[in-house]
Amino acid sequence: MITRVSGFNFKGLTGGYDLTGKDIFVGYMGAGKTTVIQALTLALLGCVPENGKPMKRPIDSMRFASADLMSVGIETDAGFSINRTFKTKGQNYTSSLDILPASEARTDEEKEQKILDEIGYFSLALNVDEFVSMSAAQKKMFVFGLADVDKRKWNRDAILAICTYPDKLLASWPETMEVRGGLESFLEAVQNEISYLQRDKKKSEAACQRLSQARSDQSRTGVMSIAELRAEGEVLQKDLTEIEKQSTRDEERLKAASKRVIAIQKAETKKKTLEAKIMNLKTDKAEIEKDIEQRKADLTSMNPGISHPDTEMDVLKTNLIGKKSIIDQYRENIKKLESPGADLCPFNPDFTCRHDIKGSLELKIEPMEKDHERVVRLLAAMIMEQEAYRNHQNAVDMIKSMEISLSKIEKEIEEKEGLSAEPVSELSESRKESKEDLESHGYIVDTDSLLAEKEGILQRMKAVKDEIRKAEAEKVLMTEYQNAQTAKLRAEADLLELQNLKKRLGPNGVLGEITKESIGPIIETVNNIPEFKTGYRFAIRTQDRKGSEIFDLGWENKETGSFIPMEALSDGESVIFITMLMAALMKLKSPKTGILMIDNADKISPDFNLELFVDALSFISDFIRNIIICSNRDVGISTGWRKTILSKQN
Repeated sequence: MITRVSGFNFKGLTGGYDLTGKDIFVGYMGAGKTTVIQALTLALLGCVPENGKPMKRPIDSMRFASADLMSVGIETDAGFSINRTFKTKGQNYTSSLDILPASEARTDEEKEQKILDEIGYFSLALNVDEFVSMSAAQKKMFVFGLADVDKRKWNRDAILAICTYPDKLLASWPETMEVRGGLESFLEAVQNEISYLQRDKKKSEAACQRLSQARSDQSRTGVMSIAELRAEGEVLQKDLTEIEKQSTRDEERLKAASKRVIAIQKAETKKKTLEAKIMNLKTDKAEIEKDIEQRKADLTSMNPGISHPDTEMDVLKTNLIGKKSIIDQYRENIKKLESPGADLCPFNPDFTCRHDIKGSLELKIEPMEKDHERVVRLLAAMIMEQEAYRNHQNAVDMIKSMEISLSKIEKEIEEKEGLSAEPVSELSESRKESKEDLESHGYIVDTDSLLAEKEGILQRMKAVKDEIRKAEAEKVLMTEYQNAQTAKLRAEADLLELQNLKKRLGPNGVLGEITKESIGPIIETVNNIPEFKTGYRFAIRTQDRKGSEIFDLGWENKETGSFIPMEALSDGESVIFITMLMAALMKLKSPKTGILMIDNADKISPDFNLELFVDALSFISDFIRNIIICSNRDVGISTGWRKTILSKQN
């Protein structure tokens, strides 16, 4: 029996608690009740499992430390003690294990083995809060997990060897999975396959019914076979092809005839256009010839004039300008001589001129003015002669231009008269082709008649195709009906085989035998312990009232035989149920130091009588060395129990 549990810097706990074997720790949340259980667990196992699994890393234990150095320990009534120390410094982590008496154990592995030798391999802990929150299926799996299976008798290969099954189901039971879990997973896969086959069977039955009705609806009587219909269709297709060929030929002839008509119309238009252009050109020619004749007659009476070089006339103009300038200068000087002071020298006003300059100037002006008038008359005559020459020359150039135009018109008339033969030839050729086509192929058949004949053939072909489609659909329906019948029979056979497999491996078969062999002794042991609930005993049920195959654990009324499955029990009854199973399991295993720890016992249910539960646990204290119960609310205790009230962590 463990007589003391202690801790240093463990979740704020520094100190310890003495244990009597039947201990109750009472206190509000945070008082340190769970700390006691966790410290004891860490001292025994070297870790505090989470959800039934050990921590992934040893350093994770330091999450309970309230300082860099932490330790936990236990002592037993046999004088054996365990002390585990955990320490961190920066990123470094160390742990050590000490046991007394030290004996010959030196390494941690040897010390752990010594702990197992002294304490035992089997211990159980129940967190009531977690257990109550489990689903019915999870609770059942927890119960099954308490029992051991004879792996030499019951293993994957041995079980699968006694039955036949589809290969695809094998994946539902991995080789690494334990026997009961693997078998249940395999049975679940079998049930899924059964459900699938049942749906498949229903679909096949519905398909058979639907196809049977469809065959009845599409039944054809007194009609030709598919081969006869296809033969008729081929004949109709040939007739249609011939009509389409004739229609195509006639269409091509019509197009050719239309082209010829267009060609004739174009040729006639071209011929008329050319004739009109030739007539217009001849009219223009006659007018031009008449105009040329008139202009030539006018030319004989025209002054031919004289062509004077431009340089000669420019010299005369320059001479006139020079003379005019000199005359104007002389007259200006004469005006100056007639003004006051005329006796002064015009070149130097300071002197008096003794000469008759005015008379001298007037003598010079007269001949110059006469010469100027002569040059003006000469220049005017030259300009008139030049203008007459230009007019005469323009008349000559106009006649030449008109003669050139006349030449072009005569040439164009000649060309157009040559082209007029082309449309005449085209007209002749088109009329010849029309005559040859008529002589070779006869008159074109009426298009409406061909269309009516073609439409009749197409309607009959459509009716033949509809008949063929109906016949083929009936044939397909027949095939589908036969396939549906085959699928239905196959599904029924597979379904029967799987149902037999499920029955052979299920609760009334292998699974039931495994469970009875593993859980049965525990149930029997429970029923030999003084009862928690008067008039009831623990039982296993493999068949419900309707005869359906199930597997349930629960309570059975001794007098009436009525069965209350585990999922129908209240939270309090469930805790009693699992506690008794755990106690029975300990009795069967007989560990050296049996320990039953129950945390959050007050959370079982509001109406749960915790005092009666504690009294009932007294019946199993003979084979469980330590019973530790933690509760938030106070518990009235009976003889043999010690209650420790926690107000704060020590």
